[in-house]
Amino acid sequence: MKVPFGVMYTRGGALLMYPAPHGLLDSTSSALAACLALHARIASVAALGEGVSAFVEVMNVAYRYRGGMCAFENVSLSVKKGQVLGLLGVNGAGKTTFVRLLQGILSPISGSISINGYPPTSLRAKVICGNAPQTSVFPSALRVSEFISYVSKLYPRSESLSAVLDKFHLKDLKNRKGSHMSGGQKRQVAVALAFVGFPSLVLLDEPTAGLDISSRRDVINTVKSEISKRGITAIVTSHYLDDIESLADTVVVLQNGRITHNEPINTLIKHTRGNVVSFFSKSPNRVKNILTKAEKFDISGDFVRVTTPDSDNLLRRLYTSDISLRDIRVQSGTLEDAFVELIRKE
Repeated sequence: MKVPFGVMYTRGGALLMYPAPHGLLDSTSSALAACLALHARIASVAALGEGVSAFVEVMNVAYRYRGGMCAFENVSLSVKKGQVLGLLGVNGAGKTTFVRLLQGILSPISGSISINGYPPTSLRAKVICGNAPQTSVFPSALRVSEFISYVSKLYPRSESLSAVLDKFHLKDLKNRKGSHMSGGQKRQVAVALAFVGFPSLVLLDEPTAGLDISSRRDVINTVKSEISKRGITAIVTSHYLDDIESLADTVVVLQNGRITHNEPINTLIKHTRGNVVSFFSKSPNRVKNILTKAEKFDISGDFVRVTTPDSDNLLRRLYTSDISLRDIRVQSGTLEDAFVELIRKE
């Protein structure tokens, strides 16, 4: 049996399967044996990741796709230890390409990338990094429990099988073979494997793609708990912006080959979308007189809806005016609102 098998190494060993870039190995067992052969070497440097600040530094990076099309030009980014960064962009903005550069799968044509001070292709970087790529290939003949056990043995320190199955809600899948897993189930297993070896940094590319609502909620809650409990640095991409809002403290927006925004989520929402203050008034047209240029309003009958970057200030102005008001409500903007506004402005 020939299995397309490639390996991304993280703290102590192989994280998960990829289509092999350097050809096919004869069987799943021989591939795993090849991984185990590297265990001693990887374990010898694994201790370097202990107690060291995990961070990502991208300096003036440029990358072009085959054919010469520019993906990134002069991109720089710094991610501090313990920071959780959400990577946003429309389809084709280069989110997955950016993650693959961080993983060391792709190489920039100029500039530099470091993980904990080392190139992403170095063993010293890989031993502290857990990866959940957008696409994963698992051995068809192995059960989920067997695969997790094999991968766990490649780490100097790893979660027990029972802990992984329990934390990531995989108990019902433990006897499922790779050939019988759906795309969503593979995502669940891939995300779990990213955390098996107690990484200092995780790169999660669309971690909830293909999951139903319940499974998606379980994955997000577990990932959030693990990141918070262990102080893990993380970079996450997702088209589900509420997932990013749940996990990340900072967002980076990729547009036209460059980073257009890099700021805390709340700041981005406040500056781009703000809060919405709505109320009923007998004199709705008079409200316009107390609004600033930064505030937008809609009037429908006696119902007024104002989008403002500073809801507290607006409320003070409303309360000190002699305009009659009732049923005042304040709603926070969402990351999705802010992102749509950013894209619209571009």
